[in-house]
Amino acid sequence: MSAYADLDGDGCLDLIVAGFHPLTLLQGRCPESNHWLEVRLEGTRSNRDGIGARITVQAGSGAQTAEMGPQGGGFQNSLLRSLHFGLGREDRVDSVEVRWPSGTRQVLRGVATDQVLLIREETEEGI
Repeated sequence: MSAYADLDGDGCLDLIVAGFHPLTLLQGRCPESNHWLEVRLEGTRSNRDGIGARITVQAGSGAQTAEMGPQGGGFQNSLLRSLHFGLGREDRVDSVEVRWPSGTRQVLRGVATDQVLLIREETEEGI
């Protein structure tokens, strides 16, 4: 069994491994000058966990795109329902775009780094 998450909230992913040996924690260490953004989704018209949504993070001259999956991973494997973006030395995010399975498109601009960002799908009323 294995799982990864940012257990201590420092922006570096940590790995937990268990199985035929004692539980092992491999704690991630990142330079303090590097930045990150973790994105969690909450669907309203789409499914609750945002599975199938595509997230694009634009920071400086680079862009990263990832798709929210079921995050199961396999037999006795568990991952958080979030996406982690390593931003290097970029100290702000120009935009975060979410394309929800429902067809809704949301764009957030000027997002701060080094945080967990929860994005709730907009409804037709704009809530």
